[in-house]
Amino acid sequence: MMALSSDVKLVGATAERILQTVHAALYASDPVDSMAIKESSGRSGAAGYLVSKAGTAVAMLKVTGGSILHTHPATGKRITAATEVLRKVNNAPAMLLSGPDFYAEAAAGTSVMKDFFHFKDDCTADEIATLLARFHSTPTDWFAPLRDEYVERDAGLAPILRAA
Repeated sequence: MMALSSDVKLVGATAERILQTVHAALYASDPVDSMAIKESSGRSGAAGYLVSKAGTAVAMLKVTGGSILHTHPATGKRITAATEVLRKVNNAPAMLLSGPDFYAEAAAGTSVMKDFFHFKDDCTADEIATLLARFHSTPTDWFAPLRDEYVERDAGLAPILRAA
């Protein structure tokens, strides 16, 4: 499925405005009162919103404007490249909608994270091992062209970094 594109800007928007945007772009045929939105920040440095339809999570929308993770072009390039690889091997949710300062991905289920540094206590070791094995099976060769580009940015440091 190809992600839809929008010209709408959502930095500073209310949750209601964000829900209206998602509804109009992705779920216009469903009654708007069947949809709900919950602020869910703390994931990836962007302001996050979990969108549900009839009580089932359907999308995670992230407003990226102003996020520290999206302030340097190299960072955005790296995040985009890594996410594309993760999507190709089904380790990241599908992109549904993107705009100038936001993107919405398909809901990927319930997080196994308690917070950024801890797993939830009710996860079994098998669940965590399965998740980690899936993630660690993702190819890493996607980074080589970016690494070369980053190394060559500084003529003085490039020879030292190439040797590393």
